[in-house]
Amino acid sequence: MAVWAEIAKQIGGDAVSVTPIIKSQFQDPHSYEATVRDQLAVNQAQVTIENGAGYDTFFARMLATKPSNTSWTRIDVSRVLGSGLPIRPDTNPHYWYDYAFAKKVASRIYEVLLAKVPAQSQASVTLNYNKLIQSIDALTARANALRQKTVGTKVLLCESFAAFTLDALGLWNVTPTAFTNAVEQETDASPAVMNQIKGLITSHTVKLVILNRQTLGAQTNQISGWAKTSGVPVIWLSELLPEHTTYTTWMNGVLTQIAGALK
Repeated sequence: MAVWAEIAKQIGGDAVSVTPIIKSQFQDPHSYEATVRDQLAVNQAQVTIENGAGYDTFFARMLATKPSNTSWTRIDVSRVLGSGLPIRPDTNPHYWYDYAFAKKVASRIYEVLLAKVPAQSQASVTLNYNKLIQSIDALTARANALRQKTVGTKVLLCESFAAFTLDALGLWNVTPTAFTNAVEQETDASPAVMNQIKGLITSHTVKLVILNRQTLGAQTNQISGWAKTSGVPVIWLSELLPEHTTYTTWMNGVLTQIAGALK
């Protein structure tokens, strides 16, 4: 997962070498086919970080074949808080959209890296970690301030990936469950469900439509068209970390888009 790799690189700095397996926001972890080079990187790693919760099962399969005579530390993000899933009772695995949990994951990565790097690098790793935590705290404070304006606003989130952030902002996702289920099953929603969505948009019941730029299709284009015709703002977010950016820069951009759309 590029996002956890980016956080590990921010913390470790020059003291670590980080190799993300998923490198692009347009690679789908659900269907990713690992390469021989990927397996070699996993075999050589002293620390591995998997998202867990069924999101990147290809990575768990690679770990299962990692040589047993090597010593490494395995971080399963979905179990950072102990047994079971973190924070919420559902099984939404897009944990990076939850700032509080991302902070906990960063703490765990820092703890592991600090024990791995040479003594002379520990001070810089600690400094890097503290800077990251400060930036996540600032992100959280910004979300809390924005919440005063957005709480209770109804929106259409066509996939669950950004649900944690919507919760933080007090936004009310009224997307029909049948549509969300269809997306997760990679099938089309029924005409009745699409008519229900059209009604939510054309009646201005929803004030914002949020779409996933990685899963374009005929039905999402139709929803976007209805919103454009009805004057309802549409924003396109990414499920995975865009290239050449940092975690907090990315998440701040998400808040900027939402704030701009709902002003």
